[in-house]
Amino acid sequence: MVPPEDTIIPVPWGHISGKWWGPKNQQPCICIAGWQDNAATFDPLIPLLPEHLSFLCIDLPGHGRSTHYPEGLPYYLIYDGAILLRRIQKHYGWNSINIMGHSLGGIIGFLFAAIYPNDVNTLISLDVVAPIFQFSNTNFVSQMGGMIDKFLYYDELKDSKDPIDSYDNMIEITLNGHGGRLTRKSCEYLMTRGMYSRGNDTFSFSRDNRVKMGWIAPSSPDFVRTCAKAIRCRYLNIKATPYQLDTWPIYKEICDLIATGAKEFKIVFVEGTHHVHLNEPEKVCNHISDFLLYSNSEQYCII
Repeated sequence: MVPPEDTIIPVPWGHISGKWWGPKNQQPCICIAGWQDNAATFDPLIPLLPEHLSFLCIDLPGHGRSTHYPEGLPYYLIYDGAILLRRIQKHYGWNSINIMGHSLGGIIGFLFAAIYPNDVNTLISLDVVAPIFQFSNTNFVSQMGGMIDKFLYYDELKDSKDPIDSYDNMIEITLNGHGGRLTRKSCEYLMTRGMYSRGNDTFSFSRDNRVKMGWIAPSSPDFVRTCAKAIRCRYLNIKATPYQLDTWPIYKEICDLIATGAKEFKIVFVEGTHHVHLNEPEKVCNHISDFLLYSNSEQYCII
C-alpha cells in the first residue's frame, strides 16, 4: 500500500491530526485509536488490508498530534468522540460513514452508530463492544468528587511532571506502563506520534494529561442497553482471548441486543492481548478485509 498522507482537519480549538491511507478520491473508513493511543496504532494493520480501500486514522483531541483542549476544560472522551465524528462527517460532506475503532475508539463508534443509526454503514470494533466496564461499579456519585479533584490536579499539573528522557528510555517507560501487553515494536509505532522532541536527544509524551480523567461523565447500564438496541449498521466485533470471564455475561448481553436491530452482527474471537491488532495484525486483517468487502448472509454469527 502507498504510504499514508498526513491530514489536518480544522476544528474550533485547533486541528485534528490524522493519516490518510489509500486513494484520496474515495471515502475512507474512519479509524479511531484507544485511550491515550493515537493514529499510529493502525500502522501495522492498514498495509495488510485491501489496497484499493481508504482509511483515515485520527488522533483524538489531546492525543497524538491533535490540538489539546483550551486550558481549564475537561475531556468527556466518549461524548467528545461522537461530536468529533459528526464534525468530520460534516467537514467532508459525507452522507454516511464507516468506522473502525479500538477500545475507546470502538466505544465511540458504538455510541455514534446508536445516535445516528442512518449515518453509519459499517462498524468494526476491536476488543470492545460498548462501555460495559461501567456496569461493574454504578456508585459513581460517591466517586465523582475524587474524579473532579483529580482532574483539577492534572489541569494545574499540565506537563510539568512529565518525563523528559532519551528515546530508548521513553520507549521503556511506555513498555512498562502497559504491563507487558504491548511489544517493544508496538510501543515504537505508538511513540511515532505519542512523543515529541525536547531537543538534545530528549523527548516528552505528547498527550494531554487531562485525558487521564476523561471518564467523569459515566453512562448508565440502561443507557448502554438502549444504545445497543438502536444500532442498525453492519457490525463486526473482534474479541481478544482469553477474556475476563466475570465480564463476559454483560459483554454477551450487549452483543445479543445489538443483533436484534443490526443489519448484520458478527463476533470473531482471536487469541491475543487487548492490542492484538497492533501486536499481531495478521490475526485480524483477514476478518476485517472480508467484512469490508463482503456481506454475510447470516444476520448474527459467532466464530
